[in-house]
Amino acid sequence: MTRCFFALSALVLMSGCTSMTPADCRSGDWQAVGFEDGLKGIPERLENRRQACSNAGLVPKALAFETYHEGWNEGLASYCVPDSGFVQGRRGKVYHGVCGKELEPAFLKAYGNGLLVGSVEQRHRVLSPFYHSHTSAPSPWGMARDVRR
Repeated sequence: MTRCFFALSALVLMSGCTSMTPADCRSGDWQAVGFEDGLKGIPERLENRRQACSNAGLVPKALAFETYHEGWNEGLASYCVPDSGFVQGRRGKVYHGVCGKELEPAFLKAYGNGLLVGSVEQRHRVLSPFYHSHTSAPSPWGMARDVRR
């Protein structure tokens, strides 16, 4: 039981840095890593990544932290736009409150619209087979009834 707990704990610790390799920790493109995190709209993961590198006995260059943050902000600038908000909402993605005060209102409006459209599309996918199974049945007069016209 104890072994299982430690194995699961190790997995949880490593999961915060699944894309980081030892080489990434030493000399990786931390700006690109930050950009990808920001572009996905996820909260800053710098501390998780730093801890994962530290657990592996590796210390990234000091400048890595600054460049990660710069990249993360650049990624957020691309994420926190209305078009992205609509897409994220339509896909049912969770918004983590990462957009700043200036960008958040327009992002959230589009995100809400996307949630609505996604919800309607989901209902359509669920109900469509039921609808079609009932509308294509032959009528008592021997002709297929099509109520979609």
